[in-house]
Amino acid sequence: MGGGGSIGMMNATIKNNRKLLKKRKGLKSIYKDGIYEGDKTKCEFPESSPKVTQEIIQRLKEERRHRNMKRILVFGLVISSVIVALSTI
Repeated sequence: MGGGGSIGMMNATIKNNRKLLKKRKGLKSIYKDGIYEGDKTKCEFPESSPKVTQEIIQRLKEERRHRNMKRILVFGLVISSVIVALSTI
């Protein structure tokens, strides 16, 4: 029966992968001197006022509306060109 070498290689790969899993460390142990300091993080972000939040929301809505209009325009052009191309055949 053939395949002994490939089966042995498969078993060796699985064994090596299991060894690697045991060596994993958590993020907090890796970054113990970094941003983690116990249960608190060193990063603190400022609070925004409701006015600034509303301005950001409005700007994002406008950007989304413009992006959707561009998508609709491109989709319409592609569909119309496909229809024209198929009608000439």
